[in-house]
Amino acid sequence: MRSSTLVAFLATGAAARYIHRVEQITRPSFPHLIKPHLVARDDEVCTSPSCQLAAENYLANFPSNYTEMDPCENFDQMICGGWLDKNDFRPDQATIGIGSTMSEEADNILRVIMENPYATNSTPAGVNATLDRENFDKMQSAYKACVDLDAIKAAGAAPLQEIVNELQEKFPLNAATKSTAAISSGELTDIMIWMAQYGLAPFVSAGTAADDKNPDTVIVSVGPGATTMAKQYYNNTAFVGNLTMTMAAMFSAILDNATDYTELAAKVVDLEGRIATVEPDPEIISDVTYYYNPMTLAEADALVPAISLTSLIKAQAPASYEPEFIIVQSPDYLKDVTPILESAPRDTLQALFMWSVISSFGGRIDKDINQPLRAFRNFQAGRPANATSDRWRTCLDEVDSVAGWIESEAYVQRAFSPEAKTFGDEIVQSLRDVYADKLQSLDWMGNDTKRVAIEKVKALNQKIGYPTISPNVLDPVSLRDFYANLTLSSASFFANGLSATTFELARTWAQLLAPADKEFWFMTASTVNAYYNPSSNEIAFPAGIMQQPVFDLDLPEYVSYGAFGSVAGHEITHAFDDSGRYYDQTGAFSEWWDNKTLASFTQRTQCFVDQYSEFAITGLDGAPLNVNGQLTLGENIADAGGVAASFEAWKMRDQADPARNKALPGLEFFTKDQMFFVSYATWWCGRSRLETAVNRIYTDPHSPPMFRIRGTLENSKAFLESFQCAKKEPKCELW
Repeated sequence: MRSSTLVAFLATGAAARYIHRVEQITRPSFPHLIKPHLVARDDEVCTSPSCQLAAENYLANFPSNYTEMDPCENFDQMICGGWLDKNDFRPDQATIGIGSTMSEEADNILRVIMENPYATNSTPAGVNATLDRENFDKMQSAYKACVDLDAIKAAGAAPLQEIVNELQEKFPLNAATKSTAAISSGELTDIMIWMAQYGLAPFVSAGTAADDKNPDTVIVSVGPGATTMAKQYYNNTAFVGNLTMTMAAMFSAILDNATDYTELAAKVVDLEGRIATVEPDPEIISDVTYYYNPMTLAEADALVPAISLTSLIKAQAPASYEPEFIIVQSPDYLKDVTPILESAPRDTLQALFMWSVISSFGGRIDKDINQPLRAFRNFQAGRPANATSDRWRTCLDEVDSVAGWIESEAYVQRAFSPEAKTFGDEIVQSLRDVYADKLQSLDWMGNDTKRVAIEKVKALNQKIGYPTISPNVLDPVSLRDFYANLTLSSASFFANGLSATTFELARTWAQLLAPADKEFWFMTASTVNAYYNPSSNEIAFPAGIMQQPVFDLDLPEYVSYGAFGSVAGHEITHAFDDSGRYYDQTGAFSEWWDNKTLASFTQRTQCFVDQYSEFAITGLDGAPLNVNGQLTLGENIADAGGVAASFEAWKMRDQADPARNKALPGLEFFTKDQMFFVSYATWWCGRSRLETAVNRIYTDPHSPPMFRIRGTLENSKAFLESFQCAKKEPKCELW
């Protein structure tokens, strides 16, 4: 967010210039359009400072030849071409876009807060100032420890070496037969339990989650562990070679500089690659019909005799917890990984455990020691080898991670108004109303299914801005109680990381003894994002996403509806995408769609799969790499449904009060309808480095930004009509 001084400075000269031009303006020629549009009266143009700034930003985002471009064919370039030309990556960035620019604005606010003393005059009336300051001090301690590079350098590798040394004691090598010493199930289980206290899960992960079929209850869920790379990269010589060299270098730095660990590292990478081959693909692991496999502990143990899941779970769960069943996300994975573990050499297993520790906590030691690890991560993302984020940026991420709700309080008090929250609620509610009407009129959905779908929309729990329960970020007492068991110190960045891990593990496992907390948020207030949670049938929009250019009370409403409204509609649509459709109005996993409705849904969604599978980026080898239309199906459905619902909701408000949708100065050649889509597309201006873009094709359920513009608008009847495109019907249509 820009300061008021900057806004006034930018707007002062622009206002007179644009107002003077209104009478003379003519619409630039879009080659394919027939009817020109002209605003001829000053009172139809918004000339406020906010409108001046927004107009300047839009115009700066356009390429110089945008008036010669066909929006029906090149809308992403027409709206974002100038932005892409003017904005390049910082060395530490793998992705840039309007969203990252918004995050920068939030970070600038937070940096000032973190680097200054507690502001006694900022405590809201009626708030316990003493507790508020104590919370602030706890948060600031995390920041101070993180930015204290001298202390981090003085500590050297010792904090990490201490954990690695303990690991070697817990899982020692046999001096005579390092590679072939027998490994018992109990021994492997013990080391897995030891690693779990650090949040590490190299083979099998165990955690807690709401029971999909009984979402008021929290249960244990067991799934695959984590490998260093996506499975596709273990067949890539460059990535395998780079990872091998990185492991060897980090082993030397932490263990013994005189030893060459290249051969051992190669064995670890090979073991990871074998594990990766049996991991479920990302498009199925998120499918509730695939991962919801309730089993008793005995049944689960039988799948993976190399590890006692019963012991692993009981070591972390509260002593009084006795599960009737657990969820095994991928029984096939547990069966297939067992022979891999049983045949792995002992020294390779120990080295893999050490790598898990080093790769997870290596970022907390001196940068000169962890340089190989940083270089590998830069290689993965396509950044320069020695790229490093400004320390203050790294430390804001640290604070968000370890004390995010205290940080949220600080952000909300300075950057989010009650009026913004009210307007956000209005937008989301208007979309829910539209969605209920749209569902009622669907001709392919059966009446019984339609009834539950409408009930589901009406039952949605919408969360706007920040949490007021679990914890209430505006209540110092609530924040103090939430973080009561978290110890943070300005003396040790490394120790803070361990403390935060211990705190979070204890908090999540303790949930097994209580009903599911449906008031808890999964994003902090400054986050530029939003989400839908099916098990609680909730949509959440942090304050961070409710800022320009996505959202602003002082701009014409087509701006906020085009961007933020489409985001809100996107999240609502997730309730009915290929995953959300399995959850009813209570958040319970159930088959509530009739067969005819399901058949129609499957036929219509296949269109989206085929459409997006035709989009391609350039791969690492220079050949086209196609989008995975199945992996991205849910997000693509949500994009299409979100835009359609938001446009309809906005049109109803515009018809009721057209004065809320004046033209922006210099953009009078766009109709109001067209400006809605300009705002939508602007939200997706951005790009990623090649390596990052490729990795996202493999693993990310979201399509690349340019295809979220092209594909979505190919499927928007309102867009095609607004720009008078030759093709009048959407390519794919669902909601």
